[in-house]
Amino acid sequence: NIGGNGNIARAFEEARKSYVWVICDDDKYDWTNFSEIETAIEENYDVIFTKKVNNNPADIFYSGSFLPACIYKTANITDTVMTNMFDNIRNMFPHFSILAKNINDKNIFFIPSKDFVLMNQSCYDYNTYIRGMQKSDIPKSKKEMMWINGYMNSLELINDRKTQLFIIENLRHNCKSLFELFCIKISMNIIYH
Repeated sequence: NIGGNGNIARAFEEARKSYVWVICDDDKYDWTNFSEIETAIEENYDVIFTKKVNNNPADIFYSGSFLPACIYKTANITDTVMTNMFDNIRNMFPHFSILAKNINDKNIFFIPSKDFVLMNQSCYDYNTYIRGMQKSDIPKSKKEMMWINGYMNSLELINDRKTQLFIIENLRHNCKSLFELFCIKISMNIIYH
């Protein structure tokens, strides 16, 4: 146990089959119509979403922050992807490394007709990504990393500046502005820390 995000990176590093799907222990799964996912695997998609998303870089990147939302083709896990994954542990999203590679390479994403994974927010532990680590030895900047900071820092994995700006501009989702979204995320961080 090397912390939640360390464990995520290790799972990708150890993947040996054609696809890897890293799931979480506190989510719910709906296997109805899972044949869609099986068909996508047979059709050799690079990224298979397990959640219904809009097929644009902003929604893909945002929805991909939820780790079990994507099943990845392991052929796309290069040495560079792994190095970036380990570097991005600090930003809370090591899996953004492979998602960004697929966006950068304009690879093919499968989007299902319904959600197969439902995030269980009722027992969400904000410090999951440092679980198992000795907290006294973790720098405060990592221990108290805000979701929004980790997310924005992870955008450097996207090579194209226009795509980065598109993701930022469309990040607000149900909020009236990016400022409102930042305020919500900062408030959440204050509550948790």
